[in-house]
Amino acid sequence: MKVKIVLLFMALGLCMIMISGCAYKSIKHGEEITDEQVAKIVDGKTAKEEIFIEFGNPSKTMDNEKVFFYNWTRGSKSSFLGLGGGTAYTHSLVIVFDEKGVVKSHKITRGATEGAVGVND
Repeated sequence: MKVKIVLLFMALGLCMIMISGCAYKSIKHGEEITDEQVAKIVDGKTAKEEIFIEFGNPSKTMDNEKVFFYNWTRGSKSSFLGLGGGTAYTHSLVIVFDEKGVVKSHKITRGATEGAVGVND
């Protein structure tokens, strides 16, 4: 009888350790820009003011605000007893303006990263 009680407590303890060691985290940085929004940009026609209205302030600018960058990341990571991994997809919309403030060109880039994550990441 004592052996059954000891085994029961050991099993419950092991379950508690396993449950407390699980973690899942959603990754969301930046404002996501849809393909429909990007389709509204017309090279040689869309003005910088229209870009501000549609997308807001850029994440970063370059070359005296002739290049705008809009960045966002989506993904998730999980861990079990301190070991885990995750995947994140980083997107960037790059818009280049001419000297009159009209879109000269634009491009959207996508990249994925995979790897191990620590418990505190």
